[in-house]
Amino acid sequence: MADALQLEHSIPSLSAGNIVSVAFQVYQQQRGVYFTKSLLAHLWVYLTLIGLVGVGMLAVGVMSAMVSDVLSEMMQLQIMLVVALMVTLLVLHALGRFWAAGGLLSRVAFLSLQGQVEPDEVARTQIFGRSWSYLLAVLITGLLLLLMYGGIALSGYIIFVTTLPLWEMGWAAIDDLETGFLFFTVLSLLGLGLLLGLGLLTYYVTARLWLFDVVLAVEEGVSPWEAVLRSWQVTHGHGWKMTAILFTGTLVTMPILMVATLFNFFVPVASIVVNILLFPLWQVTKAVAYHDLVSVREGLTFDLTLAAPHPRESLRRVALQTPESVSLDFALGGIGSRALAWFLDQALIGLGVMLFWYVGALVYFYALLPGLTEMLAVDVDTLNLWGVAIAALLTYAFSNGYYIAFETLWRGQTPGKRFAQIRVICDNGQPVSIREASLRSLMGPLDLGLFWIGVLLIIGSRSEKRLGDMAAGTLVIQDEKTVTRQRGTSDPPHSSSAQRVADQMVSQDWLRDLTLDQYLILRNFLAYQHQLSKSHRRQVTLRLTQQLQSLMAADTPRYPFEIGDPDLIVATYLAYRQVHHL
Repeated sequence: MADALQLEHSIPSLSAGNIVSVAFQVYQQQRGVYFTKSLLAHLWVYLTLIGLVGVGMLAVGVMSAMVSDVLSEMMQLQIMLVVALMVTLLVLHALGRFWAAGGLLSRVAFLSLQGQVEPDEVARTQIFGRSWSYLLAVLITGLLLLLMYGGIALSGYIIFVTTLPLWEMGWAAIDDLETGFLFFTVLSLLGLGLLLGLGLLTYYVTARLWLFDVVLAVEEGVSPWEAVLRSWQVTHGHGWKMTAILFTGTLVTMPILMVATLFNFFVPVASIVVNILLFPLWQVTKAVAYHDLVSVREGLTFDLTLAAPHPRESLRRVALQTPESVSLDFALGGIGSRALAWFLDQALIGLGVMLFWYVGALVYFYALLPGLTEMLAVDVDTLNLWGVAIAALLTYAFSNGYYIAFETLWRGQTPGKRFAQIRVICDNGQPVSIREASLRSLMGPLDLGLFWIGVLLIIGSRSEKRLGDMAAGTLVIQDEKTVTRQRGTSDPPHSSSAQRVADQMVSQDWLRDLTLDQYLILRNFLAYQHQLSKSHRRQVTLRLTQQLQSLMAADTPRYPFEIGDPDLIVATYLAYRQVHHL
């Protein structure tokens, strides 16, 4: 059997939605550990603040009652300044420890993705010993974002001041209702576009700086400023992906926060509990995103010592039986991808509805209304009510028809689902028909209306079914593309020395101890190595060569082959295929 060397066009990576979905699964696998660490982090801050408030009130009372006549005003002021300084330092230390706890959560998640386990005491000592570094990194990031907000505000003010006279001149020149309506529409669209652009810019820059605490937690010897720069560097070329991750995480957690706010009226600590629950989720999401980016950019997973599967394997899976008794296995869509797809579809629907109402209003007021008034002899108010009612009915039909038409004609996909790489299928693995698509669409408002119960059901159920899926008998799965494998030989280009060394390796025992997973790591590296930068390719090549030499040393006292590092990797790959007849 030929083993195709070129597997995909690029190094496999997670989509923005799947990063959030994988983070949920990683979180749930050790939810007790994450919750405990988050609880301790929040308690540290809350108890410090409560203690300082109590001590401060007591100190003020004692000073005002007992020493006001003994100490001079200057001495009292000096004491107050010293106390204020101590309180400030304690608060800053508590906040630094809180952010360090976030780094600890990200470190635990990152190591679990690597298949590694670290003693808790070692991790705590290393992380909490740098609490001030975390606080300084937060302050640097906050300052950079503040400068960005100031720049945006200043730019907006300059644009407003310079264009205001032009708008006033244009508005004064309008002498009829139609032109005024068009002018107002253009002005509104420009303002809306500007606000949308500023919002995207804010999300983009925030997402690029978002990983600083993961860098501090995972990478050794990094200063706070270097951590911020490293976050910006590692997200280079992936800024919009990071923006989508941050936005998708917001979409997923928003319903939970809304429910907590509602219950906060009855249980005052509901919001605090939810924040304790969500804090680890955000830190795990950062760890998954960082792991994915470093794997793609720097070849992190090309390591023979790693025992963990690809993070994608963390997604929930489902086994189905088709009517032909064929067993099928699928990865479920995941809450992240489904939330992203829903938002994109809602944005398209919203845009379509806006255009429909705008064009409909023009056609109605300037083409239909004059004629209908004369022909039907009905007053304008009555016609307007009928017009609004018909437009509302058509809007409802369009909103539902969008999902029904696309999911039926596109084999379970909408534009949003296609972008998020998911699709809808029936419980028996068959494509959805108009019946299933209609039931899903009609139940959609109920999923959102009942305190976003659809989101909670997707997160909490093993099959990730919302009410619409339960009613229609459907599942949302990953749209996994089948990779076309090459036929015939797939040996990489190699030198005669590599082939000669491979022939010598075949008879050595250590090669038989090389696991299939380790062979696949070598195969993947040879397939994707040219997508890495030269420096990172050299680093990965050296790392794999050293690991192979370590494996050989267990069987051979001296490294027996006079061969370069790249050729050694190719030779091992060729020899393994010969031994196992691949």
